[in-house]
Amino acid sequence: MRHAIAQCGIKSVISSRLFLEKATLPAPQGVVYLEDLFPRFTWFEKALAAAEARWRPIRGLVGRTAPDDLAAIIFSSGSTGTPKGVMLSHWNVLSNVQATAPVYRVDSTDCMLGVLPLFHSFGYSYTLWFPCVRACNTCFKVAPLAIN
Repeated sequence: MRHAIAQCGIKSVISSRLFLEKATLPAPQGVVYLEDLFPRFTWFEKALAAAEARWRPIRGLVGRTAPDDLAAIIFSSGSTGTPKGVMLSHWNVLSNVQATAPVYRVDSTDCMLGVLPLFHSFGYSYTLWFPCVRACNTCFKVAPLAIN
């Protein structure tokens, strides 16, 4: 995590104390805890944000973005040395999503089970962005490989 933060020049990390504790990770420099942010918002601000997230078109929430602009950086596991950052453009992500659309025919009545972590390339493309683009629901299994 420190390597990714340094390589990308990240100044702030949004996290949860509970997550860092369960993952037994040290708090990165510049961490902002979700638990500290939520109490700062009034019920009206929360309701307004929920309404905007539900009814405002996505194009109204983002600035002008070109297809080749950087959308995300996913880091490899580092199994062959230092983890490497893989830069994904908006076009990369959207083309992956569109490539599976003919295979997985879904609509707003469907719900997809997300079992891959979002730092995994398929988890990022198919359990985060595929449902957004195809307008279906997603539910996530916490720690799917953990034995309870």
